[in-house]
Amino acid sequence: MSDYAADNKIRLVLGQNVKDMDAYRKAALLEDGRIVFYEKCLLATGGEPRPLPSAPKHAHITTFRSVS
Repeated sequence: MSDYAADNKIRLVLGQNVKDMDAYRKAALLEDGRIVFYEKCLLATGGEPRPLPSAPKHAHITTFRSVS
């Protein structure tokens, strides 16, 4: 795990499909049966990230281009 992820309490779960999500409990059920609880969640579906042209400059929006 990168220092950035560790310093910011980010847990990367790679190579797993999410079978179900419960937004009220803030939990994701993974295909291997594990349940991951989260405060905030980013689902990366493998698409190409694009910045949002209409987003205000002061908005708290982060575009991830790679795991690193």
